[in-house]
Amino acid sequence: MNNFFKENSSAKPSQCAYESLKATLHDTKDVKDVYEKAQGYADYKKLQNVKQKVVESINPLGHSFDAIATIKEAADKVDKFLIFRAEDGRLSGSENTFVFRSSREKVEMMYQMQRGSGSSLAEQYCFLDAEHDRVQKMKTINLSVEHPALKELVTLASMDCQSESTNTLSEFWSQVNSVSV
Repeated sequence: MNNFFKENSSAKPSQCAYESLKATLHDTKDVKDVYEKAQGYADYKKLQNVKQKVVESINPLGHSFDAIATIKEAADKVDKFLIFRAEDGRLSGSENTFVFRSSREKVEMMYQMQRGSGSSLAEQYCFLDAEHDRVQKMKTINLSVEHPALKELVTLASMDCQSESTNTLSEFWSQVNSVSV
């Protein structure tokens, strides 16, 4: 079971049972062996637990910075702000692990919010909030503004980080300043 989930981490637990039983039937041609093996797969919760342990051993944080790097490469061709910066604290020696996101349009809105810009956004207040359930084992810090023309709250920038601390909030504002310069 472990090898199946290592090779197919996105497979459903039922697929593991199906593929294993199919291979057994193909290899042995004895239905008795298939029934005996099927008894081991009768406990669906056990299959789920095995898959969860294998996936956690592959990605102990529940996510992969390799995947983020691949997505960032593709996103940079469209908009360099979609994933502006990602940092894995384990590799950089810093205590901050984060992914900072925005978009070209939202960065333009931040420019319009600067004092003296003459825009109606310059008189709006920003809202800073953290969500604790958006990304597994991480917090999401959001900077929002109520857009006067749209009459709705627009998220200008987001940062997924490991904790909601002074260091991560300082990093968030540092990233906001670096995109809006």
